[in-house]
Amino acid sequence: MKSFTSIQVSVNLFIIGLIFLGLGFCVGVKKMTWLLSGFNEKRVKDKTKLAHLVGGTEIILLLF
Repeated sequence: MKSFTSIQVSVNLFIIGLIFLGLGFCVGVKKMTWLLSGFNEKRVKDKTKLAHLVGGTEIILLLF
């Protein structure tokens, strides 16, 4: 039987995973680049490539 703190840690990690999934979906699929911290629109030429790169990375972080 797991202790209460072990279950609480598992729930917290699950919630963090859902946050990564949500951010990855919003940035990668919906192209919400305004969610990115430090995003300088003048330096980025192709926002679609940026959204796919960052969104894909967020979803990959969910798996690990």
